[in-house]
Amino acid sequence: MDLEEYKNKALQRINPLVEASYEENKNYTCLGIIEETGEITAEIRKPLFKGNFHERPLNIEKIKDELGDLMWYIAFACKKNNINMNELNIMILLEDSQKYTSRRERIIQLCIKMGQASGKIVEQYQSAYKNPIKCNDLKYELSKQYQNILLLCGELGISIDDVLEHNIEKVNSRYDENGKAVTNNLENR
Repeated sequence: MDLEEYKNKALQRINPLVEASYEENKNYTCLGIIEETGEITAEIRKPLFKGNFHERPLNIEKIKDELGDLMWYIAFACKKNNINMNELNIMILLEDSQKYTSRRERIIQLCIKMGQASGKIVEQYQSAYKNPIKCNDLKYELSKQYQNILLLCGELGISIDDVLEHNIEKVNSRYDENGKAVTNNLENR
């Protein structure tokens, strides 16, 4: 899926209170990026460290769901900073993924990199808020996070298109055209 197309579809139903001020949506976005990265990591850490990795497999559907949520916040950050999401694809830097021989270690290292990238995104988002010239630094950090997401999807056998399409469906089922929560779906959150 084209990332700009995803951004437009995924962000059709935004809470008007979050849209009301740049300061409010900046804080909302920063907290959301940190939260969703943590939820992805938690879904991966638990089976890798609390039990035998082979006895309790990763919950791919839940990870896909959380990856979609992170992509939503990335889309929101791009929208608010006038970043074309298709440019995130262009800026991707290839990385030597053969450095780690086991799949388990590659997944762990990607989660660590995602956490680091989220911290840098929040830092750059704060800077871009104060100085729009810093927007290129934000775009670079968002590109690195998108690369991490793509690499993790590859390790887990997940299609990024499936992640994006599932996220759009979820957002559309939870919020009406005015960005208000659909009450009969609140218990599914």
